[in-house]
Amino acid sequence: MFHSYKNLFKIQWKIYSLDNQHPLPRPIPLDGLALFILLLLPARLIAIPAAAVFQQPLLGVTVFFDCLLTSVLLKYDPQGRPFLGFVYDFLCFLVRPHKRDFSGRSLLKKRRMVLWWESFDLEDYGGTDDLF
Repeated sequence: MFHSYKNLFKIQWKIYSLDNQHPLPRPIPLDGLALFILLLLPARLIAIPAAAVFQQPLLGVTVFFDCLLTSVLLKYDPQGRPFLGFVYDFLCFLVRPHKRDFSGRSLLKKRRMVLWWESFDLEDYGGTDDLF
């Protein structure tokens, strides 16, 4: 049942046209657009040596690698979530405190207290060595 409800509330925002007069041939998901913008710098770093090897314009090779990386990461579906949502949840997991109670609140660190332990001295029992 969980998977059926999860699919009901899975909303993917998409851009279908640039304005009312120019529809796109294929809708662009907004997370794909965000990934495209985030991956411009890594694609540029990959494209610099590749453009020199293949003797192609740097801008064209950058856009090619950026589209390639974006399409690969959009198809990557960790745990049934969009890639950016997965990265956001993973970074939140690394940052937030890991010790929580059952209501979800983080537990406070308890201060260590010095334990004072006293016991009787049993060496001077006042008798012989054979008690039993």
